[in-house]
Amino acid sequence: MRYIIYGCISFTFSCLFYLLFSYLNIFPPFDEEALIHMFFVSLGIISLIALINLFEIQSLILLHFLQIIIVMSVLFLAGIILNMFPLNWYYSGFVMMTGLFTYTIVILISFINNRASARQINSSIRAKERLVQNE
Repeated sequence: MRYIIYGCISFTFSCLFYLLFSYLNIFPPFDEEALIHMFFVSLGIISLIALINLFEIQSLILLHFLQIIIVMSVLFLAGIILNMFPLNWYYSGFVMMTGLFTYTIVILISFINNRASARQINSSIRAKERLVQNE
C-alpha cells in the first residue's frame, strides 16, 4: 500500500515540476501524452524501488544511492524510448533536477509519515500503560 502512495506522490510532484518547466518554456508543452508518459515513468520507478527493497539492504546510504540510480535510469530510458525530451546537457540537467527533487519530496513525506505513525503508536502504548497502572 505504501508504494502505491509513494507512486501517487511521485506522479503528482513529477507532473507539477514538468508543468512548471513547461510553463517556463524549458520542456515541451504539458499535454495528455506527457501525462501518460509521466504515469508510466512513475509506475516504472516505484515498481523497481519496491523490487530493490525486497533485498532488505541494511545500509541506508547504499539503499538511497541505488534508489536514485533507479530514478535517473528510468527517467533517461523513458526519455529516450518515449522521446520525452532531447538528450542534451540542458534538458538532462532539468530532468535530473526533477528526479532528485521528486525523490527528495517522497522521502521527506515518507519520513514525516513514519514519525507521525511512531508518535501515534507511542501515544497508544502510553495510554495502555496508564490504564494498566490505574487498575
